[in-house]
Amino acid sequence: MEWKLTRDAAVARRLFEVVEGNLHNPVREQLWGSSGSVLAAIAMAEHTGEARWVALVQRAVQGLWDEMEPIEAAGGTWGWVQNLYGRVETLIGAGHGFVGNVYPAVRGAAFITPELRDTFAARALAFLQATALRDGDCVNWWPRVPPFSPTNKPPLVQDCHGAAGIVCRLAPLPRSVPDAETWDLLLLQAGELTWRAGPLAKGVAFCHGTAGNAHAFLHLFARTGDERWLARARAFAMHGIVQVEQERTAHGQGRHTLWTGDLGMACVLWDCISGRPRFPTLDCF
Repeated sequence: MEWKLTRDAAVARRLFEVVEGNLHNPVREQLWGSSGSVLAAIAMAEHTGEARWVALVQRAVQGLWDEMEPIEAAGGTWGWVQNLYGRVETLIGAGHGFVGNVYPAVRGAAFITPELRDTFAARALAFLQATALRDGDCVNWWPRVPPFSPTNKPPLVQDCHGAAGIVCRLAPLPRSVPDAETWDLLLLQAGELTWRAGPLAKGVAFCHGTAGNAHAFLHLFARTGDERWLARARAFAMHGIVQVEQERTAHGQGRHTLWTGDLGMACVLWDCISGRPRFPTLDCF
């Protein structure tokens, strides 16, 4: 954002250094790891077209590929091991785990070979199929493998962990990837689970609230053209407006952040009007 406002070469240089310095962060997840910071490089490659940014995206995505390993608890399918908050484990979701690490190969596909994108997709499908929780025409995932729920709560259904985040990051996969029909079914089942779970009691946050889940429906609308998903997104968004008003009444103020507050809800409301998923820092820069 600072570079877009200033076009300052020093800002671009410092940004390049920061992204490059984070390429092998052992947390291996989207909030602190390379799969998050490379989104800035993808943005700069799109805005500038400069070869150094394109090369940095390619190095980062290749580095993520090279850090994958067979995960015994996921049936030997390929994934990543996170070292986060002092815990070494394999996480699944978009915020802190596997799906967030696949996302740069999806969002930055224009800068990598189709072969690398497709092999990422193939490993992602195998891992998600191996770790899926299925019930009829619904599918969800535990936050980690093997599953661990100390309070015996059901699996989460939000952007950072669970079905909604899987849809938000992987629905943009083109139908030209191998096993596209299998991807379609998996994503639709994840969307159905998100719908049946209903708006989140946690509030409107994109990361772990109603806004993020509404955004999953927008992605399914973009993928399928089925108006049902747009209607579902708008229904969640209308509920989100009520949640915002309730929170402001209870606390005397709003929560003014993008990922965990009212601003993210505002972005999703705008996307529900336009019918296009365009969440800042993910779908657009």
